[in-house]
Amino acid sequence: MKYFKLNPNVNSKKWRGCIIPRDELIDDGGNVIPVDFLSLIKIPTNKKLFFKKLRDGYFSPISTIGAKYLLFDSKINRINNISGNGVKLIPISDSEKPEKAYLIMYPFECVDCVNWDLSEIDLWPSGYVPKEWESKRGRFFLKPAIHKNKIPKHLDAFCLNEWDGAFNIIISERLKNKILSLDFDHSFLEFYELVQT
Repeated sequence: MKYFKLNPNVNSKKWRGCIIPRDELIDDGGNVIPVDFLSLIKIPTNKKLFFKKLRDGYFSPISTIGAKYLLFDSKINRINNISGNGVKLIPISDSEKPEKAYLIMYPFECVDCVNWDLSEIDLWPSGYVPKEWESKRGRFFLKPAIHKNKIPKHLDAFCLNEWDGAFNIIISERLKNKILSLDFDHSFLEFYELVQT
C-alpha cells in the first residue's frame, strides 16, 4: 500500500478570491473552540459548529483552517465516502450564511511511524535550545519518510506522531482514489507519495 501526504495546492491561482475561514470555531452556544487535535476529538456529534471568515469571497470546493486541517465543500456528491478508517468529517457552517458548509477532514489517529533518519527536516542551528513550545526535533518539517510496518493496515488516514509540519495528514492510496473519484476540482489538492521503509 502506498501512502501520501495530503496538502492544499498552495501554488494554484484558484485560491485567489475564495473564502478563508478563521482558525477557530464557534459552537451553537457561542463558545469559541480552538481548532487543534485535542479540541476536535472532544466535540460531541450533536454540536452545531460555525466559522467566521478571515477573508470573504467565493466558496471553493476545498479550503483550510490555518495550516492544520483541510475542508471539503459539504455539497460534493458522495463526500461522506471518505469518512471512516481514521477519518471523521466534522460539519462547520458559515456563521453569516449557514447554508454554506464545509466538512473538516479530521484524521483522529496519530501513528508513531516516522523514519527520522530518512525524513527531511531543517534542524535547529547548533547550540540552539528550543523553547518549551517548539519541537525538539527540528525547526521545519519538510518531507516525512515512514516505517510501513508500523501503520495499522485498516487505517486510511492518520497524523504522524511528533511531526510538527503543516497539514499533518497522511492518507492511504485507497483513500486517495476515493477522493479522486469525487466530482470537484482536484487541482486544489496535492498528493506527495511518501518514502517507505
